[in-house]
Amino acid sequence: MVARRIEDSLTAEERAEFSGQMAVFRRTLAWLDAHYDALVAAHPDHWVAVSSDGVLDVDSSFDKLAERVDQYAVRSGTIVVEYLPSKPLNLILSA
Repeated sequence: MVARRIEDSLTAEERAEFSGQMAVFRRTLAWLDAHYDALVAAHPDHWVAVSSDGVLDVDSSFDKLAERVDQYAVRSGTIVVEYLPSKPLNLILSA
């Protein structure tokens, strides 16, 4: 069986919308990456919700932040929520 890409099952209009949402998502990730160190310094050990325009909200509780983020009138896929640890996380990956 050949796996189909999501885009192959979409109409032209849906494909254009999907492409636009992915472009906004990539800009949001780029903004987060560019400002990550400053965000950690300003909000250590907190969750932050960002869009491509900047910080939308910050909270020490993921659940509280998620409740508020759900209320923002921003399209799905344009908000990224990230935890900002005050100390780097040491992850051990094994196969």
